[in-house]
Amino acid sequence: MSEEDAANLGFSSEQQERRRIWLTKVAGYRAFREKMVSVDSLLDQLDHDRAAAENTETGLGEQSVEDPVLEDDDREFERLIRQSWRLHDDDVSKHVGKRSGAGKSPTGKRMYHTTRTASEAKAADKKDNLHRTAFEFLDRNTRIVKPSPGKTTPGKAAPGKAAEKAGSPAKRRSLITRADLPTRDELRRHCEQNRIKQDQMHVPIDKTVYTGDIIELRQVMKVDETPFGAGVVTAGVIQKTTGRFHFNALLANNLVLGGRETRLGFVAPGALFDPELMRISGVSSSDIDRVLEYAQELRDYEAEHGHESLVSAYEAMQLQVAQNQSQQASVTTSASDPESDIRAAGVVDEDSSDMRGDIGSVTTNGSTAEDGSEPITMVLLRTIPRTVRMFQQRAEQLLRSHYRELGEYWNMALARGQRTVTVDTLAELIFGSDDGSPVSDEARYAAYMHLLSDSLHFIPDHLALFVTGSFELRPRKAVEEIEGVRDMIRDNAPEFAQFVDKARALVAFAHKQNPTSPLRTALDPTRESFEASRTCRLTGWAAKDEIFERRPPPADVMTAAEAAVVEFSRTDQLFIGVLRQYVFYHNAGYRMGANPYDALVAPVIKKMHYYAGCDVISVSRFLVDLGVWPHWFNPKLNTRTLPFGSLGTNKDLYTVRGAADLSARLFLEDPAVTATRSERETRVHRGLLETATKTTPPVRDSLVTRDSAGVAIIDKTKFYGRDICEEIRHDFGDLPVYTIDDSATRDVDDGVSIETVVGADGQPQTWVHVHIADPTAFVHPGHLVAESAQQQGVTLYYAERQQYMLPYNLTVQKLSLVRRADGSAVNTMTASVLLGADGEIVDYKVRPALVRNLLAVPYSSVDQVLSYEWAPKGLETFEKVQENYRNGSLVHPFKLQPEDWIKYGENTPPPSPTDAEALRTIQRLVRRHYELRVRNGSFTKLNTERSFSVGVRNLPSPAHNITGPAFIAANSTRPQEFPQLRSHHGIGVNSPAHAMVGELMLIAGRAFARFATEHDSVPLLFRVQQPPNLDVLSGGIPGLPSALADELTAEQAMSARDVWEAVGRRARASDGIISMKLFDEVRHMMNPSVFSPKPGPQTIMGVVGASGYTRATSPIRRFDDMVGHWQVKAQLLREHTRAGDATPWYWSLDDMERLAPDVFRRNLLADQCMTLNEDFWSLTLMRRMEIQARRGQLMLPPAEFYDANSPLYYDLPWPYYDPAKPGALTWTAVVDNRDESRPFMSLLIHGLGVRAMLLPRPVDPACLPFAGTKLRVQVMAIDPAESVLIVKLAPEAFQPPETPKFWCSQHASSRLMTRYPMTYSPPENM
Repeated sequence: MSEEDAANLGFSSEQQERRRIWLTKVAGYRAFREKMVSVDSLLDQLDHDRAAAENTETGLGEQSVEDPVLEDDDREFERLIRQSWRLHDDDVSKHVGKRSGAGKSPTGKRMYHTTRTASEAKAADKKDNLHRTAFEFLDRNTRIVKPSPGKTTPGKAAPGKAAEKAGSPAKRRSLITRADLPTRDELRRHCEQNRIKQDQMHVPIDKTVYTGDIIELRQVMKVDETPFGAGVVTAGVIQKTTGRFHFNALLANNLVLGGRETRLGFVAPGALFDPELMRISGVSSSDIDRVLEYAQELRDYEAEHGHESLVSAYEAMQLQVAQNQSQQASVTTSASDPESDIRAAGVVDEDSSDMRGDIGSVTTNGSTAEDGSEPITMVLLRTIPRTVRMFQQRAEQLLRSHYRELGEYWNMALARGQRTVTVDTLAELIFGSDDGSPVSDEARYAAYMHLLSDSLHFIPDHLALFVTGSFELRPRKAVEEIEGVRDMIRDNAPEFAQFVDKARALVAFAHKQNPTSPLRTALDPTRESFEASRTCRLTGWAAKDEIFERRPPPADVMTAAEAAVVEFSRTDQLFIGVLRQYVFYHNAGYRMGANPYDALVAPVIKKMHYYAGCDVISVSRFLVDLGVWPHWFNPKLNTRTLPFGSLGTNKDLYTVRGAADLSARLFLEDPAVTATRSERETRVHRGLLETATKTTPPVRDSLVTRDSAGVAIIDKTKFYGRDICEEIRHDFGDLPVYTIDDSATRDVDDGVSIETVVGADGQPQTWVHVHIADPTAFVHPGHLVAESAQQQGVTLYYAERQQYMLPYNLTVQKLSLVRRADGSAVNTMTASVLLGADGEIVDYKVRPALVRNLLAVPYSSVDQVLSYEWAPKGLETFEKVQENYRNGSLVHPFKLQPEDWIKYGENTPPPSPTDAEALRTIQRLVRRHYELRVRNGSFTKLNTERSFSVGVRNLPSPAHNITGPAFIAANSTRPQEFPQLRSHHGIGVNSPAHAMVGELMLIAGRAFARFATEHDSVPLLFRVQQPPNLDVLSGGIPGLPSALADELTAEQAMSARDVWEAVGRRARASDGIISMKLFDEVRHMMNPSVFSPKPGPQTIMGVVGASGYTRATSPIRRFDDMVGHWQVKAQLLREHTRAGDATPWYWSLDDMERLAPDVFRRNLLADQCMTLNEDFWSLTLMRRMEIQARRGQLMLPPAEFYDANSPLYYDLPWPYYDPAKPGALTWTAVVDNRDESRPFMSLLIHGLGVRAMLLPRPVDPACLPFAGTKLRVQVMAIDPAESVLIVKLAPEAFQPPETPKFWCSQHASSRLMTRYPMTYSPPENM
């Protein structure tokens, strides 16, 4: 940050000076930790500092601003270094002989390292007198266990007397032997407690921060730096946004920061209101009384309203700017508008979705004292930074005084077989007292800082660290590999030089072999076109980027024959493994700690001279050029919990998955084949199953885990010997069952049928049966297949392949609802419902069943016979549905296959008249249920479907063991080099067939939920979305136009209740469908939809009954659906057999409370992975088209393919492209939301469904267009690997006439482009 930027942000001169001091300390800390400066060099630096200080005192010199003299109370960093020097001088002096020659380093783990030799150590002894003061300081400030009189250390003689008798001077003992390390018993108890806590950990989904908490926030805004990494801030929460995971916090430097809980690492609950902490922070007694009084008012308000808020974020920022302006009075003479300063300061997290003052009139509840004294807001803004600073200083003091015990913990815990540790258990071990009293929040924060800063030895939970506080201990082998690579790079070992030479040759060959690859080609061919593409004509704004001058390939590049025989040595594989792990940790959401491979990447990448930086984009491209990865490989899909690809991950996941597949294969195998298997192969199979058994929890007793006799617990490698529900299965005979899905689907998991019977009153009743695949007829909940399914959570549908949750062969042969060739029955779990005239469920049944007459009818067939009476706008007829699918598609390259010419439904005949009438009857029945939900408040925006397919299925993936450049010789003529890509994005998912199936699934889920609540409260994973708290939310932001201005007054538009009710009225009038414009008005009010062990409302779905809703219709695709089936079956068996089991279920209510967060996060992660996959391929297609279009090489589609008379055609780029005039393509996009906190506008690209950032955006938020506004844009930057797409406005002639001319207003400058450079390759003709 420059001095000008600091002044603009309101830093006083004193604050700027302290920041420079801190950055100086950071630089020294990193040099000490990463570069391993020798002890003598550090001692010399101490002498230099002392001499500089003496010169300053005598007037002989002036201390540089960049190297300031620190005050006594600001020398924490120097103390830490001096302590480390002393400790290691003592350690090395005991091993001088070993370090003089080729001997190894002293045994035992060293947290810090020295490079002194024996001769240097002797010379250093002469400096002892010069540093006596530092040693005395260490003796006073280091925790040392003083031996009691008369006691000696086991195995050693008592010091002192023996030395005196020998007549030799007393030697200094190593502080390692005197450090206050945990005893064996303490460590054993710690490991046991940690395992118990891990097994019984209850991680609530809705755990959140509250006003008054002190938090540590990462990767939000780099306004501060600490020795633990950039972008780390400690702050106090001043305002929590109801219904969302957003909050506002006040930093120690008085900046207000917006954040999200996904960026949190640590929380100290209520620490801001701790009177003792405020007192030692220097807060006056009167201010403490005021804060505590307000805190009590806040708690009372929370008890009444279920929400708390300290101050309005908007008000807090206005007050902050007022403070900053007064501080800047001596720097600048011009005063600016506070609101514009807030926006210019950029104090808002770019990823936050809301910075609204959500408390409305509640803010004034305690803002001003009744006696007219100073507003409480000003008191808080004065006291909170002090409290936060003191909290951080106390934690750092604990960290310094116990750093030796913390530094040795990894070694000791790993030796005990421990694999994970939590912040709380480590704090109890290191800082806990003997009386068992709880450790302080400062101690917890110190433990957290140690675990997070030592990224070499500890891996944080990247999903919810602030919730779990859990860290994984990195295996010793992985640590040794990192240290080995680091040593080779530092010493410039021959192995490293050989790898660099080999890599240079391979990269040069790759670039020369295929210089026009889209991965290496710039978007623009010339400098002029490059600069033009970075300038927006409508606004005059231009992006500023540095052009990287890539070194041209050498003339003597290796031949293809030479490249084909290149092999990677063992050390080569180590370097490659480090680079892959670097990308892996970046992609795994490694936002909570430093990437341990950071320092190992730059020395490799910089020596290639082909890449502009040393970030993840450059490393990914280097691995592609090296032939390790193919260019189509998407590294974003690799995570620690959902492995997909070649990057390293938890090996236990692969072991369990392999064992699950093996057990399924053995189960399906012909006995004749089993008999011919060799003894060796049988032994290998047995070994894999035994290994997986040891790494998974034991099978628990329940009615669904007992053997055929109903006594013993079934083995986790065995499937059911018989159908445990055989006696209670209902046989539906030849009743037609319609399985409605895509024609290519193999894992069909649901079907529907109707049946008319005579009721008890003698009247006919029409029942709707939803038949669901039944994997639990074969798999018990303790089986390895079930364990593997829980680890993955869902089936992952990627464009290039699928990763099934259950073994594929088991799914296709035994589970999928398809007609069997021999006419045999298929097991199902069936939910049957009787719907009343008002749409409510009058009666229901949930039972195991058998079906035979399975009829596969694709969506396209069903859409031809259903009624379009209730179809949304744009889909009023079947022809409109066909038009939507065709004109919402993009293909590249446009070399069409015969199937591409087939319109939606042309190759699928309609059902027979009898089946068609049955389907229409089902449609009319479920329509009643939909109308009921709309009356109950359900509404949604019109859904858009995005699908993507790759011309070559099952593209080869990179291997785990890289022995050579497997993909370096891939020629561009091979089909997998540039496979044909097909994308569709439109509203076809709202067709009558899709709408009917979706409603059926919801009805079945409600039936399962009613069964659970009405039968002994069976524990299930319910889907719950609580209604918004309309009493504390605000409807809008003052000064911004409202989408309901034609219905609500300005005052009503600020009321959340009025806005919510108005949107609800419009939804009911439009059949539950609202526009994006209206949806954006209530987006911030909605609570998240989560899993819960107890039923609750599903507000947005209009499910308001006491029984709630659960998912149960996709058990071969979702693990939570399987859980529901097991639980319901256990209850049915209990009722049928009259078993005496008090808890017949596999999961109790307590188990469900622990299972719900895990399932929720795995589902969330799976959705993110599938979205990233679609984004990757959509942006890949877009980039290919842009490269060719800007060179006039893009092939136009056949004239007959699109319907040029359809308005949808003009939302594609083709009407605006002329091959004779090469240039950027013009894309149609819609505004996704009107978020005034971001420095860009968020858009959705038509035809691809990918998000884009529009730059620049208007300075005045009132000029932002409403969500749903259609725009035409052109690409400035695109990177598929990072899912980045930055666009500008297309010329005004291309803009839709109905689009407001918001570009005529003043636009804000943005530095976002420097974070996402367009390309790392220069234009060809520069």
